[in-house]
Amino acid sequence: MNGLRDELARVGIRGALADRIVAELDDHLACDPEAKLGEPRLIADRFADELRLPRTRRATYLGFGGLAAAALLLFVFFRNASGTGN
Repeated sequence: MNGLRDELARVGIRGALADRIVAELDDHLACDPEAKLGEPRLIADRFADELRLPRTRRATYLGFGGLAAAALLLFVFFRNASGTGN
């Protein structure tokens, strides 16, 4: 599809994921050349909408994990620091 890769990049979908989407749509068109998939901008916007939730969830979990690790390190640091003064 002409312009699909550019539209995917516009919405932040690049690399292997963009390659996979383009390959899947090319395969779909090879099986059904008359398929009406829509404009590249619309396709890219729909993929971006579908991928937004999992990406947000993953970023949230990673952020929480980082905060938990920082809290654990602070706890260990202050526990060891308070024990050396006695």
